[in-house]
Amino acid sequence: MRPKGTLVFASGKQTDFDIWTLNIESKELHQLTTGGAWNDAPKWSPDGSKIVFVSNRSGIPELWTMGADGSNQRQLTNSSKFHAEPCWSPDGKQIACAANYDNGENIDIYVVNADGSGSPERVTSNTGVEAGPSWSPCGGYMLYSSTREGNEDIYELDLSTGKERRVTSHPARDFHPAYSPDGTQIAFVTEADENSSSDGSADADVWVMSRDGMSEKRITKNSGCDRFVSWSPEGNFVVCCADGKGTGGTDRLNIIRVDTNVQIDFSYDRSAMEQEIDAKLKEHWLWGLLPEFVQRKAYPEYYFGCERYPDWKA
Repeated sequence: MRPKGTLVFASGKQTDFDIWTLNIESKELHQLTTGGAWNDAPKWSPDGSKIVFVSNRSGIPELWTMGADGSNQRQLTNSSKFHAEPCWSPDGKQIACAANYDNGENIDIYVVNADGSGSPERVTSNTGVEAGPSWSPCGGYMLYSSTREGNEDIYELDLSTGKERRVTSHPARDFHPAYSPDGTQIAFVTEADENSSSDGSADADVWVMSRDGMSEKRITKNSGCDRFVSWSPEGNFVVCCADGKGTGGTDRLNIIRVDTNVQIDFSYDRSAMEQEIDAKLKEHWLWGLLPEFVQRKAYPEYYFGCERYPDWKA
């Protein structure tokens, strides 16, 4: 079984991120946004015809939408408030995101209409930061991470009753939750204590658990941070961004088969993304005569940018 479909993700470095798509089988790559702004956190609409993303091209990170080919880019919110990590409702009519509409230090989950009408609806009202919403396939529930208890854990909200349920209670951070396509499992990222590196830096991995928080299974065991997890449309694979060297800011797309924990042999040509951020090798004197792979070792990994927030459609 080989993964199929198209990924949308952000690529770049520092404040210059753009949205790209990558066909998993053909490795065909398309750039959907350009310029020096921060275009980040893309998500496919349920029918795959649109993408929601965050951009600060108007001054502060607001929600934007565009066609699957990058056409008709449209600012959805215009509130001068910080927005992050949007996701669509299953019917494509609404978009959830993390935002700070209350002007305080708290960040809560809000829902806006996908056509831009009406006002944002606040769905959480807790102290701390709540982020990374994931809408259940049935539309009745929402996952997110919250720091209300001091440590970041994952919670589930019943949208009809407003009742919240704590899903994880690990001693370290749990974040980036994502429902499986059938809603029975949750993929998430954790910085569990047993994964901490010897120098004290975070070593995050992707785990999968049943929706009730039981039957936890570790999917990745790389050094560094594996994060930004998303499911394949049929639920057999997950994609994440792995910082294999543990240096931060060097994440690359990785695909893992869930039932076997096997990482799929998946490579892609990053040259166009490196050109976009002008990550050129500087050929000084005889240094330019050395093979490229030797020259590259003299540069920090973050110089060549990273990938983040992948999302998968059939």
